[in-house]
Amino acid sequence: MNFISRCVFKNKFPFFHLCLLIAFFLPSLPLLSAFPQKEVHNRQILIIQAGYEGYPWTDSQHKGIQDVFSSVPEPTDLFFEYIDSKRNHGVTYFKNLQKFWEIKYSNQHIDLIITCDNQAYEFFLKNRSALFQDTPLVFAGVNRFDSASLKGKKLITGIVEENDLEATVEIALHLHPRTKKIVFIIPGAQSYRLQWVKDLPARYREEVEQVILTVKELGEIDRELDALGPDIIAILLHNVVSRDGIYMPVQKFVVHLAENRPFPIYALWDSTLGRGIVGGKLVNGELQGREVAKLALKILRGTSVSELPVIEIPNQYMFDWQQLQRFNVDLSDLPAEAVVINRPISFYVQNKRLVQMTLSGISLLLLLVIFLTTALIYLKKAQNKVLLSDEILEQMPEAIVLTDLDGNIEKWLGRAEEIFGYSESECLGRVLAFNQPLELNITEQIEAGLKEKGRFLGEISCLRKDGRAVPIEVTATRVFSRSGIVVGTISILQDITERRRAKEFLRVSEVRFRKMVAKSPMPTILTDQNQDLIFVNDKFTELFGYRLEDIDTEKKWWESAYPDANYRKMVKNIWRIAIKRAVADDRDIEVQEWDLTTRDGRVSRCEFYMVPIEEQSLIVINDISQRIRDASEKNKLEMQLQQAQKMEAIGTLAGGIAHDFNNILAVILGYAELAKDEVPANSVIEKDLDQVIVGGNRAKELVKQILAFSRQEKVERLPMKVQVLLKEAMRMLRPSLPSTIEIQTEIDPLCGFILADPTQVHQIIMNLCTNANHAMDKSGGRLHIELKRISIDEENEHSSLRSGDYVVLVVADTGKGIAPDNIGKIFEPYFTTKEIGKGTGMGLATIHGIIREYGGRIDVVSVPGHGAAFSVYFPVITAVETTENAVIKETPQGSGRILLIDDEELLLTVGKKVLERLGYRVTTKSSSLEALAIFKERPDAFDAIITDQTMPDMFGSDLAQEILKIRADIPIILCTGYSDQFDTDMAHSLGIREFVLKPLTKVTLANLLSGVLGGQQE
Repeated sequence: MNFISRCVFKNKFPFFHLCLLIAFFLPSLPLLSAFPQKEVHNRQILIIQAGYEGYPWTDSQHKGIQDVFSSVPEPTDLFFEYIDSKRNHGVTYFKNLQKFWEIKYSNQHIDLIITCDNQAYEFFLKNRSALFQDTPLVFAGVNRFDSASLKGKKLITGIVEENDLEATVEIALHLHPRTKKIVFIIPGAQSYRLQWVKDLPARYREEVEQVILTVKELGEIDRELDALGPDIIAILLHNVVSRDGIYMPVQKFVVHLAENRPFPIYALWDSTLGRGIVGGKLVNGELQGREVAKLALKILRGTSVSELPVIEIPNQYMFDWQQLQRFNVDLSDLPAEAVVINRPISFYVQNKRLVQMTLSGISLLLLLVIFLTTALIYLKKAQNKVLLSDEILEQMPEAIVLTDLDGNIEKWLGRAEEIFGYSESECLGRVLAFNQPLELNITEQIEAGLKEKGRFLGEISCLRKDGRAVPIEVTATRVFSRSGIVVGTISILQDITERRRAKEFLRVSEVRFRKMVAKSPMPTILTDQNQDLIFVNDKFTELFGYRLEDIDTEKKWWESAYPDANYRKMVKNIWRIAIKRAVADDRDIEVQEWDLTTRDGRVSRCEFYMVPIEEQSLIVINDISQRIRDASEKNKLEMQLQQAQKMEAIGTLAGGIAHDFNNILAVILGYAELAKDEVPANSVIEKDLDQVIVGGNRAKELVKQILAFSRQEKVERLPMKVQVLLKEAMRMLRPSLPSTIEIQTEIDPLCGFILADPTQVHQIIMNLCTNANHAMDKSGGRLHIELKRISIDEENEHSSLRSGDYVVLVVADTGKGIAPDNIGKIFEPYFTTKEIGKGTGMGLATIHGIIREYGGRIDVVSVPGHGAAFSVYFPVITAVETTENAVIKETPQGSGRILLIDDEELLLTVGKKVLERLGYRVTTKSSSLEALAIFKERPDAFDAIITDQTMPDMFGSDLAQEILKIRADIPIILCTGYSDQFDTDMAHSLGIREFVLKPLTKVTLANLLSGVLGGQQE
């Protein structure tokens, strides 16, 4: 108004113009009074957006903010910053962005800050102290908000965003009642968005099938959608998707989904409406922008931030009329408050009054144009120059360029001459675009940005005076006079050649690093500062099965790799201690070794190497399961080899003892039988000699047991009574037990017969009793042995046994018992809880193997501290004739000439007497060579030959072969006290008639000679 009055009173306007002014603008004086008044300082508001310029959601929020600020009288400058978190996620990116803002805003006053969406809000909070410490903050679009997070923070309020997925699902099913499947599209499978689906009421899962689609590539999304068939509804819960690894804008993504799809698509945000979705209960971005701007205005007008609580804006039912028609949805089925866009309504009918008013005002506007054109001529001449301190600006590290409203350069300061090569005299008065190709007019780009947003920030390529292209970052804003009138534009231009070179080098290095890690032969993962996984290489997925989307958060990784809660807690604690020690001592983090559960449930033993890389951590994993198994197998094989060597040594020792002992027994039994023949029948001496013979036979069986134990004697199963062998074993066992152990026996004499090897049964009895002794050796106790016969049918608890009768041997003790953790291992080879040197761990394993071969079973019951009881089940066989009830035949007498050969003189003496007592004429030789010599002289002088196998000069088998070369029909009986390399089959293959083990009784000798001589006797 001052300007207008000056023009009028100085006669700058013609009288005609003055009349026009009074006639047409007098009604508009109230409007003119609303024009911005002169103020010393405009409000500076910085708006930080998480998205990027052109992103639909971001633009809708901007529209709401700008609508509010453009309708108020206070002059306000709006500055817009875009974090662009949709396409940039790296820690380095955000760190560089923070450093750049520190430089950019270090000398600029900001009255209030508005953040839009979570990423912008979190970035601001993290860098508030470094950038805008005491600047009020109003946030918008923050979801998953926790009011407790504001504790200790001041000057913060805003608007939270909560979607209404349940209402959207409900209305979708209502409008499409034939739906069979609901498909939730969540590219990238963000955990909190997956939780939305999980939180839906269970009744939806009962009504329709739910499908969650989490792949990120557009092609995979298309294939999975096409495979789902008809009668489905798709609900879009996330819109960050890529095509061939490149980010795809949401508007293109939604349009692509909706094109040619035979099923309706719903969403949760209004930015997708009008691009192909039917609708839903949507979050309104423009409404958010308006409400957050209103909160900001209240703060700028003096209301305390503490008086403005955080609020939540309700969502709104919104639908696209074109999509409703496409899927035959009746508008009457929509909620009463629903908003429908694209409805074909006549503009004139809808805005009849507005059209009439517009037509009426066109004449007025034409006159107004004439007035404004004239006024602008005088306004340009009345513009004041901006007052800047050239001395200060000359010291700036960037080029500072001030242009007037026509784009002509008025100031050429800072590093402008150094960056572009032009001097100030060459630039003043010229358009800033002189140093650019025509198709890249910098002035036009800056002007377009200023008109749209009030500022311009971008990167362009400029030409220096020497023709070399230089990448330039431009920040431009309007310049106002002291009276608030725009007088020009100030631009800050910075040569970013080095930054781009560093950025490219960093990009190439990062690509090279990622390729190297991705193809590494070692499983590798990369975590961010929150310990969330941001990368896993191919080898990790190959060995453990997890893909990045399976374990992309810290919680999912820990719960998947360590499903046991206690084990997981222990691993976390030890990792925390290791990292703390490494930081305190400035050293590498210690290598950790833990069990890792793979995706398919296997457990692998792994070594973990952690290397911190700035705010990230590189973890290399080495699966050592096979190494541990190999080491364990090696130790087991070594133990088995030692045991085999020990058993071999025992066998060799047993064989030597058996040979000598059998010779001794042969002498004892021979003389006892000779003496028995000389005493009166039924005399005391005869009975005493019978006991000597019985004892000798028992000693003979004991030797057989020793040989069987050392695996030198073939196992031979015979019908036998366990009770007889058990009583004999008890007589042998009693002297070996301490007096502190009491023995109780319950033996059923009518148990019946079993088919078994007596030596093995004896081994079972002694082994179980010895174990019981060890369990009570320190405290004493009671050893209870029971033998009984039972019947088992198909419904009996012993389902692994066939139906029938069994002899059950029970050996129970009152010792310390067996620990629950060990009771399932006691029958494993080499498992023992005894001290080193007191057990091999083979006893129960051997018993278990023997009983299984017999078709029986061994059970154990134990209560720690109260002893253990072993039950052995032997199958009963049909009674057969045994030596106990067989008819004892008389010893057969014979006649003939016998050559007896043995290196033991006592055996020769007693053998000759026994043979002569049987009716034979005997020639004895203690040397194989002498026997061979005498046979060569008189080959027909003998009817049979009896020779020992183990002879000093020549083995008995070799002697037999030499004799048979001389006379092939001579019967030969080969005897031995022990042989681990010779048996009956080998003897027969050499032409030897019989092969027997010492000691030989008179009856045995008589039967053998009777058999081999037959009708050859004289």
